Amino acid sequence: MRKPFTLIELLIFLAVITALMAVATPVGVNAVAEAKHNQVAENLRNIEVAKQNYAFVEKPDDNTLRSLTVDELRNKNTSVQHRVDIV
Repeated sequence: MRKPFTLIELLIFLAVITALMAVATPVGVNAVAEAKHNQVAENLRNIEVAKQNYAFVEKPDDNTLRSLTVDELRNKNTSVQHRVDIV
């Protein structure tokens, strides 16, 4: 028959688990914040690419392009589709 765990052993086990959780929780929170940061950065890159594509296709004058907003870009009735072939 096995001897049961003592109170000290159980307390040490709980202390180890608590220490591991204290290390793991900030890492998880930082990973979520970094993912959000990367998502925002990617969205900003996509907006810039959309402005460049608009400028290439529509060829507006400089003043129009400088004052172009995301809403104007979204509301434009340009249905230009670009196809990318993977080589």
